Amino acid sequence: GQTYSINIGMSGGVAGTKGGFSLSVSKGTLSNAGSNAQISGNSATHSNSNSRSWTLDWTAPSSGSGSVSVGLAVNSVNGDGENSGDQYGTTTHSITEETVGNTAPTASSLTLSPSNPGTLDDLISIYTYFDVDGDSEAGSEIRWTKGGVAQSAWNDVKTVPFSATNKGESWSFSVTPGDGEDMGTLVSLSSAVVVVNTAPNVDEALITPSDADESDQLEADMTFSDADDDVVSAQSIRWYLDGVMVSELDDSITISSLATRPGDQWHYVVTPTDGEDSGTPTNSTTLIIGSSNNAPVAQNPTLSTDGPGDTTSQLTPTWIFSDSDGHSEDSFEIEWLKGGLHIPIHDDLNPLSSSATSKGDSWSFRVRVNDGLTWSEWATSNTVTIGNAAPSVISVSISPIEPTSEDVLTLSWDYLDPDGDPETIPTVEWYIDGAIALTHSGKTTILAAYTNRGENWTVRLTPNDGTDQGEEVTSTGIVILNSAPILTSLTLTPVNASSLDDLDYVLSVSDADDDTPFVTSAMWYRNSNPAYVAGATLPAEQTSVGEGWSVELRVEDGYGGIVIFMSDAMVIENIAPVPMILIEPGSAWAGVKLSLSGLESSDADGVIRAWYWNIDGIAYEGPEVVVGPFDHAVNATLTVIDDETQQANITITLAVESAPTISGLSTTVDGNTVSLTWNAVQGSGNITYMVLSSLQPISAQTDLSTLEVVAEVNTTQWSGEAALAGELHHAIVVLVDGQQSLSLGTSSSSSVMVEAPEIDVDSHPSHAGGATILLILMLLAAAALIAIAVMEKMSGGESA
Repeated sequence: GQTYSINIGMSGGVAGTKGGFSLSVSKGTLSNAGSNAQISGNSATHSNSNSRSWTLDWTAPSSGSGSVSVGLAVNSVNGDGENSGDQYGTTTHSITEETVGNTAPTASSLTLSPSNPGTLDDLISIYTYFDVDGDSEAGSEIRWTKGGVAQSAWNDVKTVPFSATNKGESWSFSVTPGDGEDMGTLVSLSSAVVVVNTAPNVDEALITPSDADESDQLEADMTFSDADDDVVSAQSIRWYLDGVMVSELDDSITISSLATRPGDQWHYVVTPTDGEDSGTPTNSTTLIIGSSNNAPVAQNPTLSTDGPGDTTSQLTPTWIFSDSDGHSEDSFEIEWLKGGLHIPIHDDLNPLSSSATSKGDSWSFRVRVNDGLTWSEWATSNTVTIGNAAPSVISVSISPIEPTSEDVLTLSWDYLDPDGDPETIPTVEWYIDGAIALTHSGKTTILAAYTNRGENWTVRLTPNDGTDQGEEVTSTGIVILNSAPILTSLTLTPVNASSLDDLDYVLSVSDADDDTPFVTSAMWYRNSNPAYVAGATLPAEQTSVGEGWSVELRVEDGYGGIVIFMSDAMVIENIAPVPMILIEPGSAWAGVKLSLSGLESSDADGVIRAWYWNIDGIAYEGPEVVVGPFDHAVNATLTVIDDETQQANITITLAVESAPTISGLSTTVDGNTVSLTWNAVQGSGNITYMVLSSLQPISAQTDLSTLEVVAEVNTTQWSGEAALAGELHHAIVVLVDGQQSLSLGTSSSSSVMVEAPEIDVDSHPSHAGGATILLILMLLAAAALIAIAVMEKMSGGESA
């Protein structure tokens, strides 16, 4: 059961201040973990790694639990977050339960209370008990002595009653303390206490005769008592007339009738003595000197109310004064009784205020009267039971004060009940334009559905306390005012408007008065700022991409109801660009170069700012690209971006069909006439042929734009005159629906040697002499030799 403070620490280990611990105990309770430590059952550990010392408490188990095993591990760490470089140590302990023998208790500081007792005082033994083992007191022996003689009748009691003691006796006590197991050493009171004399008491102090008048002698009549049975006498007697001491009468037993008058009020104060001690001064009874005058009489005492006899009514006492001596009423005394009990706080009140009464009280009064000399006997009135007071309503009102036809009418009132009775259901009657609305009787709220513009509503309310109803109270009338239109919905159209769309609004309103609301003005706002005033439509030319537009409408119902409605903002959306790819040739043939163009792409509300291509995994940039030739089908994707950075893309497939080529091309020359024939190309569409010529050899890599177009035919043959002498090369290109291949097939070209006609040098107009003719002939011969030297085998034939 003992609690011990545990301090855990370590020495050595890794340098630094970070560490942890783990502690377990087999028995007992761990508690009060210090900072950086935490407890779970019979174990404790660190709550963070910021310390190398910790504290907590351990409470040992109950007696007889046996030895306790303790295991402890401490860990010094370097704080690098790894599981290496740290050092730990462990230890175990066994705590053996120690059994301590009992130690007898002790008693000290013995006293008797009171220290100066009288014969009317109990004798109380007081001492201090102490046990080093914390054992409670049990079996202590207390022994009393009187005059040194044992008083066994009071063995082991701590208090001797005053009835067992007498004046002059000497009392003492001793105590041997016990703890239920061992007894301590006897200790005695250091000195006995002597019971001292008790002062006498006045048992009764009277003045006789009790009905004395001005002709009687007054005499003090008193009796005494003394706890010690001593002879008691009056040590002093002091007489008082109307509250003032008369010193001339000190210690007198009698007062002569010559000293009294009717109406005098006499009493005395007597101090007793037993010859040893004086007792407490005591007042005698008070005597009022009467006279030979006959006492008056209060006849027919009557209690009445000035109202319905409830808690709002005051109570009025009345009586008839009667005096046989013919004296008039000099004064009176009233005592108020509730339920037959005297209520002194209300004495002599006439009338008794309603604030003093409560429902159900039974009130009466008694009265005595005085004729200036003598008081009458008390006379008691009839009893009045206070009835229930009807409740009242201080105010009744209808809210709101200026309601519209869409407001709920709410009735409220201030209830007051003089008896404090709770309110029960009142009577409620509603009136519309002065006529009772029976369907709404008893209701405290009127829904808006039952009210109409222009009606005058009032209400009459009668309070009820469950017993009685109060007076009916009528509210001030309220007139139902016009209700302004209420917005049901206000939206802008079209829903996803662009800068090409006119903006319109769609308005839906309701009206509690069934009026037909109408729009009197519309103001359009750009980005929350007034920008344009118009009717229902905002022209498209006023808007731009990204602007937020809303409309503010002023709506009236024709009866003074005017409201302003503001729509949510609509952001003008950008129209996505439309990509388009044009291909030359249009058939997107395989085996030939293709020209792709994105220039026909469009943006309805802006311009195209960029063209990005991805063709067979290769990126290109620009409105036009030339690619190929391809020997397999490939995808071409064009992504266009407009001036609002919105993009769109389109994908087409290229090289899905092989380009048509010429086969079986043959050439014949007859003089300067060249004839070409070839095999017809099979395929769909309008197939024609283009005849090309060149002075240079033609190959598959020749740029066709460098060749001369000789003719376009729709047959598989062509003839024509050669205009020049020398080697002339021809090529045939297939056109399908007017689209031509951008390269030549393997058998699309042929070359011929064209001979020039003989020239009569002498007859030619350019004759300039023999030397000139000879030079021309030499040049022609050289050209022919060069042409022969460079003739090569072309596709589909040989040089000729």
